[in-house]
Amino acid sequence: AGVGRYVAAVAVEAAGSRDVIGRLRDWWAGGVERRNYTAMRTAELEAGAEVGRAALGAVEIAAGMFARAFASADVSPVGVRTAGVSPGMLASVARRLIVAGESCHLIEVEGGAVVLREASHWSVTGGARGGWRYQVTLPGPSATHAEWVPGDQVVHCRYGAEASTPWRGRGPLHLAGLSGVLAVALERHLGQEAGGPVGHLIPVPQDASAEGDDDPFGPLKAQIATLRGRVGLVETVAAGYGEGRAAAPAEDWKLRRIGANPPDALPTLREQVEATILSACGIPPDLARAGGRTRESYRQWLHGSIEPLAGLVAAELRAKLGVPVSLSFGRLEAGDITGKARAWRSLVGKDATMPDADARRLIGLV
Repeated sequence: AGVGRYVAAVAVEAAGSRDVIGRLRDWWAGGVERRNYTAMRTAELEAGAEVGRAALGAVEIAAGMFARAFASADVSPVGVRTAGVSPGMLASVARRLIVAGESCHLIEVEGGAVVLREASHWSVTGGARGGWRYQVTLPGPSATHAEWVPGDQVVHCRYGAEASTPWRGRGPLHLAGLSGVLAVALERHLGQEAGGPVGHLIPVPQDASAEGDDDPFGPLKAQIATLRGRVGLVETVAAGYGEGRAAAPAEDWKLRRIGANPPDALPTLREQVEATILSACGIPPDLARAGGRTRESYRQWLHGSIEPLAGLVAAELRAKLGVPVSLSFGRLEAGDITGKARAWRSLVGKDATMPDADARRLIGLV
């Protein structure tokens, strides 16, 4: 199966040339990644698991926070070569790095300016010392386009890449796999609880004369699973139906609600797992909760997560666009202006010896 896929890929790339045999010889020699069916199937299952995990609320919180932060980045230098590094492109890269661990954009030129087109799928071939080639697929509303390009024509940002597979990124949730599995199980269980029958029941005495299809409460009993907030009547065997309320126990004729009632441990455990996922993504958990946005947590997220991740993206952009691209987050840092003012005061105060210009440069006030 692996040989068949590679032959098809080479045939597309060769576009009629007679170099297929030579490429196959290189493949057998190890110049191109070798995969058997089991490894390829495992990779497909892992990719499917990533898509499923992306539906978790904690993952969307993290992806959304990083995407919005990157969309606010200031890109320098400004010019035709960085025209494609738009807020939308940066937001998409940040989201993909959190959810899937990698993103891929094809570099093209239109109207004299660089355009970065996001690929929906891509595959990589090449050796251990470079020379990689990418087959990128560009989606469209009615058709898709696939082509082979050299590695220097794509912006391939990767997070969590391992030495054994440097061409492939891994998202935080993939690296913290067991937490993701636990989170999915909790979400599914709580979803089943919330998706069960909901409504109110009224226990009434049983009508001894009613049997089988003549049971007057039969239709109502058949609709219990679809109450949807309505009131239904169910029988009780504590007393005869015709003997009146006095013969029935005191609990009869009282509304009894049925609906989701998960154990208290499940929501608590879900919050703990969500906090672990947010931490794995580089977000202090209290930063994503209402009323818990402390300045210290904000600084940790900004300087300990956003800026290092932006450094990885900027390094890839510099390597592929050929210009010294840098990303700055002045608008986000403005949210911590009071903290910077305190830091500046402590550096240039009467008991400090640092020059004012050096202090401003150190804490980012210039």
